[in-house]
Amino acid sequence: MEDELPETTEIDVTPMATVALILVVIFMSSGGLYMSPTMKVELPQASTAESERKQNVTVSIGSNSEIAIDDVSVTWETLFDGLLLSLQNNKDKFVIIRADKNALYMDITDVMAWAKQAGAKSITIATEQKKK
Repeated sequence: MEDELPETTEIDVTPMATVALILVVIFMSSGGLYMSPTMKVELPQASTAESERKQNVTVSIGSNSEIAIDDVSVTWETLFDGLLLSLQNNKDKFVIIRADKNALYMDITDVMAWAKQAGAKSITIATEQKKK
């Protein structure tokens, strides 16, 4: 009898790794296509269902960077403190940003960041219902 070596079974993972890397490259290269719009977009208008009632804090941003928390005018310097106070006794910690369609994008993103830092659990941007 000859000495028989036991058979070893190996799975070659090289093709699977190659396919995975190709998919990563495709997703990375096509991701930039979705980030840079090629047309002018007029916002905000949307057809959405009415959301359920939540206790919320409303931040309004005007076209000239005026700002208010729940209909109380504040300055950009006092905005964070106002958000902290408003969210402190708010059980839902829900912030609605009402921004004029001509408001600066940077103003809206700043409000979103400060609301999150102040403890907001959910942030949404209000839109106007489309007229039928």
